[in-house]
Amino acid sequence: MKQRLIISFTRSLIVVFAVLITGCSKQKFEHSTAIDAADFPKQLVLDEEDAGDLEDTDKASFEIKLTDGIDPEGIELAGKPQRLESAVTIQFQLKEAEGFANWNDYIVGGTAFYEVDDCTSSEDLGVDLQFTFDAATGLGSVIFPAQVNSIEIELELDPALMDDGVENTADRGFTFALIGMSETTENLVLNTDIETTFRLYDDEKVFGSWESDHNNVSELTNIINLFNMANSDLNGLTAAEIDNIEVEFAFDEFKLVITLVETETVDACGTPEQVQVEIELEGEWEELTDATSGDLHFMIEREEDNGFITEVEYEGTFERIGNTITLTIKGTDGSSETEELTITLTR
Repeated sequence: MKQRLIISFTRSLIVVFAVLITGCSKQKFEHSTAIDAADFPKQLVLDEEDAGDLEDTDKASFEIKLTDGIDPEGIELAGKPQRLESAVTIQFQLKEAEGFANWNDYIVGGTAFYEVDDCTSSEDLGVDLQFTFDAATGLGSVIFPAQVNSIEIELELDPALMDDGVENTADRGFTFALIGMSETTENLVLNTDIETTFRLYDDEKVFGSWESDHNNVSELTNIINLFNMANSDLNGLTAAEIDNIEVEFAFDEFKLVITLVETETVDACGTPEQVQVEIELEGEWEELTDATSGDLHFMIEREEDNGFITEVEYEGTFERIGNTITLTIKGTDGSSETEELTITLTR
């Protein structure tokens, strides 16, 4: 009897719960209105939340862009590039200065432009985006014109202020934020939640460019054995074919550039030019300590013969002593793994 009562009670609860769900769902559907793709607002945003460069940099760049919109025809699944029908003025603010007291101590000027193509910018065409900046308040403005997808603001910095030749322990940099825009009749919103934090990094620590001695047999062998997993062009390279090997630790990426003795002709914006062939590998940091020693972990994308992109993962440690840095790392692509090998770099 007790079991039957429990079963009956459970069934009753299920029925009540189903009725409640049905009622809520019905109410929800009755009060929901489908939004047409054309009614979604265009949105202006900052492209990055984090940016940075070495302490001797003389510029800081910030991209303001229109996010991709929904393609009503469903052709461009990733989104359809947006454009404004008329220009708007965007107000921005610099704030949270670290490492300096006044904006005019570090910001010495600025400009704004957009790319027309790989060889031409708006500045080349004499287009003025009316960049302004008030060092007393940290406030500025710029025109976002019609029929472009993004613009870039480039602040001119005084590198002498930060390039001090000592190892700094405190953060240095500032925050760039969008704070408002002029009135417009377009369905447009400005995203003020995304802010870009710009940080400066010491070249007295791990960051910056380093060189490898490609004439050192063991050094070159270790580099090839580590990185031919990510790029097969390294297979069989000899010291006689190489002019230079450079490794760069940027704030957001690991970069290995092998410059060959071989040259090729490239068309640089309509002007043929002889340049040395380069083999370049770029990896995105998963972990890197801003110090003279620590752990490193980065990923390099590899294009397969079938066009698919896979990742090769590298991890290990680094240690800098003076003008020498030692990397002890290994790589894996998920199915195979290299030995843990050592590379010694100098500057």
